[in-house]
Amino acid sequence: MELDRYEKAARSQCEKLHSELIQYDLQQLYARCSTMRRDGVLAFLCENETRVSDYIHSTVAQRTKSLAHIKPEDQSLFLMCALYHARIGWAMLHSICHRGVTAGPDERMITLQASAAARDLRDSWPTLWPFEDIDDPFA
Repeated sequence: MELDRYEKAARSQCEKLHSELIQYDLQQLYARCSTMRRDGVLAFLCENETRVSDYIHSTVAQRTKSLAHIKPEDQSLFLMCALYHARIGWAMLHSICHRGVTAGPDERMITLQASAAARDLRDSWPTLWPFEDIDDPFA
């Protein structure tokens, strides 16, 4: 399995989503997240999970159309949720690749590799707030 290829693609996807998100007023997003709190944002994500998944898998042209169906005041929140999902996927793939989890000649080793990758993932789980240079409204 060429998981490195998928890890690179996931990173690229995250970078594209991040670029889309920073086009919005991040202070307004911060204020909205502060008001909604983590549970409110996660509820919004649950309510829009199918849309978020569809958006992540869409082409650029499809994304523009898809985003037009989201209320303007919800678009940055929606994009933040899409980025969160993508960052979780990237973190998972990164952990698996970093630990070399792959089918190999010694099947007994895969359990140890998978365990190490799972611990790495737990320890590096992405935060809901994707910006390091702006205070986390959920902290």
